[in-house]
Amino acid sequence: SERAEIYKLRVTDKLSMSVIAATMKRSKSTISRELNRNTSEKHKVYLDTSDETARQRRAEGKGRFKRISAVTIENVKQGLEQ
Repeated sequence: SERAEIYKLRVTDKLSMSVIAATMKRSKSTISRELNRNTSEKHKVYLDTSDETARQRRAEGKGRFKRISAVTIENVKQGLEQ
């Protein structure tokens, strides 16, 4: 996976985030976010749990609009149609 490749390049090959980003054709900020989200304070990589953690973050993020009432959603839709 890309996640495993990022960690290999960073930990094993000791490459900078800029070089990793260029190698993988990703933004440097994407590489930085990935490393920050799934690394401990002592720079231990949580590769075994990082996929599950990412899935949990994605699921939690999609729940934001569940708190909005159906009436509010309908009003917004009507406003967009005008």
